[in-house]
Amino acid sequence: HPYGHGKAEYISAAIEGTMIGTAGVFILYKAIQHLVFPVTLQKIDLGILLVAGTGAINFVTGYICLKTGKRNNSPALIASGRHLQTDTYSTIGIIIG
Repeated sequence: HPYGHGKAEYISAAIEGTMIGTAGVFILYKAIQHLVFPVTLQKIDLGILLVAGTGAINFVTGYICLKTGKRNNSPALIASGRHLQTDTYSTIGIIIG
């Protein structure tokens, strides 16, 4: 299937991008909702450690995906790598906040 797999990778990259955008809209909605109706945070120290750890793992995994995707000319891997690294940047924002 020399042509089918390449097309599937572009579709996969488009779907992943759409999911990231959709998640962003939901996060924005919940953020506004919590600004209007505040909630009490619990176990924030453990939460920050867990978020920081997953952020570091996402960044390294994203780097590996990007490197492998560029080497193999795979749009799906490149999209996954960018997705994981974007998650890392949002994780940094969460920790700072």
